[in-house]
Amino acid sequence: MAPRSVQWPPYVRVAPWSLTAGGLVWNALDPTDYWGDPMLAAAAVLAGALLVLRDTVAVGVANVLGILVLSTRDGSIGTRAGYLELGNTVFAALLGVAVNRVVARHGRRLARVRSVAEAAQRAVLPQPPPRVGRLSVAACYRAAQDEALIGGDAYALQSTPYGVRGLIADVRGKGLHAVGAVSVLLGAFREGSHRLPGLAALADALEDSLLRESERMSSGGLRVLAA
Repeated sequence: MAPRSVQWPPYVRVAPWSLTAGGLVWNALDPTDYWGDPMLAAAAVLAGALLVLRDTVAVGVANVLGILVLSTRDGSIGTRAGYLELGNTVFAALLGVAVNRVVARHGRRLARVRSVAEAAQRAVLPQPPPRVGRLSVAACYRAAQDEALIGGDAYALQSTPYGVRGLIADVRGKGLHAVGAVSVLLGAFREGSHRLPGLAALADALEDSLLRESERMSSGGLRVLAA
């Protein structure tokens, strides 16, 4: 079954069945030319792209049975034209199933990639504790792009001998390159905030870490605000 992370609106899910009904009615009204066949083919392929395997097969079976009924009614069953008509309908149904399997395979692959990306994001940017020093902390990470599970924003709070220090960073770029830059930045911040008393010196240390990292990064730079 294809993973359905997207919840399609009802009108999208019934579109293949509407095309099936329209195509069969059109063929019934004009049995000579069967102008509804393109609608039946579109229904099968659209079902494969939008619906689960069970419903895709159901649309294909409905198309084939409908053509069998119409061919029997108009007397073309058993003739060369009837066989061609039935063959075309079966081929479209099988094509819909093939499309469904391709979509399902790529959906599973995308789900694995997204899972790895989300795990990397959470490992690099864990949820901060509810209290840091005298401060109560609440944080929520939301990527700017819809459905994105990984991004380049970073934040951290650290209790140090010089007070609580905070970091907010925005990486230019996205994906694992951005996560790598965030990892370097947070590591440098956590280490430097304990040994450097001045914010200017801390900012310079962060900049040095990022400059060393930039040689192997292709995602760009960082805009950093330390407090």
